[in-house]
Amino acid sequence: MSRELSEQRAKSYWLFSFGDVITLLITFFILMIVLNKTEITQVQKWTEAELDKTYYHLTQKVVDFEFLDVKRDSLGIWLKISSDEAFEKGGYHPSDQLNHTLEQLAVSLGDLEIFKIDTSFLPPRLYKHAQQESLRWRVELSMAGHTDNVPVATFSGLKNNWLLSTMRAQSVMNILYEHSGLEKSIFAVAGYGEHRPIADNETPEGKSLNRRVEVRITASFERNIKEQ
Repeated sequence: MSRELSEQRAKSYWLFSFGDVITLLITFFILMIVLNKTEITQVQKWTEAELDKTYYHLTQKVVDFEFLDVKRDSLGIWLKISSDEAFEKGGYHPSDQLNHTLEQLAVSLGDLEIFKIDTSFLPPRLYKHAQQESLRWRVELSMAGHTDNVPVATFSGLKNNWLLSTMRAQSVMNILYEHSGLEKSIFAVAGYGEHRPIADNETPEGKSLNRRVEVRITASFERNIKEQ
C-alpha cells in the first residue's frame, strides 16, 4: 500500500469519526430541547389544572354574590363587576351592596388553595424541573377599571375617565386586600378609562356594560431572578 493511499484513508477515517461526533452532538441537543419542551408543557398543564380547580371552587362560593360575573378564559379567571348600582354615581366609592359583596369575595379568595401552594409538594419530576430552572410559583390579583365615553362631571373632583377608572379599581383592591389576608405583593391596579370598551357607547345599554371593574386571577411559574 502506498504512503499516499494510507494518508487518504487516515483522513477518511478521521472525517468519519468527526462526522459521528457531530451527529451525536446534534442528536443530544435535539433530545435536550425535546425533553425541556416536554417539561415546560407539563408545568403549563399543571398550572392550568390548578386554575380549573380554583375556578370551580370560586364559582361555588360566589354564585349568589351581587354585581359579580365569573368566567374562565385562556388568561386565567376573570371576575367582572358591572352594575349602575355598584359605585356611587359619577364617583369611585363602592355602594353598600358592592362593599358587602367585595368583603365576601375577599374571604373566599383568602380560602383558595392556589394562593397557598407549596412547590415542594409538586410531582417529583416537575419539582426537579422547577429547582433546576430556579422557577417560583406566582399568583397575581389584578384590578382593571373601565368607563364609558361620557366625560366626568366637573363637580366630581376627578380630572378624567382614566382617573375615575383607576380610583374604582383601587377601591376594589383596597377592600379585597383588607379582608382577604393575602399578601400585598400579589395585587396590581390599572385604569383604562373609556379606551377598552366591550360594547357600543352609542347606546345606554352599551355604556352600562363598559362601566366595569375586572378582577383577574393569573398563575404561572416565573424565573426567580434573585437566585440568578
